[in-house]
Amino acid sequence: MAETGTNEATLSHLPGRQRRLGNPPGRRAWAPAMLRGALGACPACGEGRLFVHGLRVADVCDRCDEELYHHRADRKGVALAAFVALQIVLLLAAALQFLGVHWPLWVWVVPWALAFVLLMRPVKGAVVGLQWALRLHGFQYAAMCRPRRK
Repeated sequence: MAETGTNEATLSHLPGRQRRLGNPPGRRAWAPAMLRGALGACPACGEGRLFVHGLRVADVCDRCDEELYHHRADRKGVALAAFVALQIVLLLAAALQFLGVHWPLWVWVVPWALAFVLLMRPVKGAVVGLQWALRLHGFQYAAMCRPRRK
């Protein structure tokens, strides 16, 4: 491999093609990975379980052996789930206010808490799927060390 000044190398087995050093070949589709993660499946294969106990993400997929411990979705998932739950409840409150139903503000805490609890797992799974698809955090290094999948 010959290095050039722009940190690119010509690969001997790919004549005429160049790629940036350190980036694994091929792109990952982010939408299917997020959907698989939201459904609680491995973002790589879609068959293995993403969660082992409650909101704990499995270290390794039990089907395809993809390393999943690289995720950084612990705080992001909670904040995003709270935001999405709040948007749903505010939309419902605005619709009922428009129809003439006037409930006190404290009544809306119960549907918000319920929506928040129900959205925690799918939102965290979607965030892990997005991180896997975009090769964020340690997912890039895991992709460089593994053999390329077809």
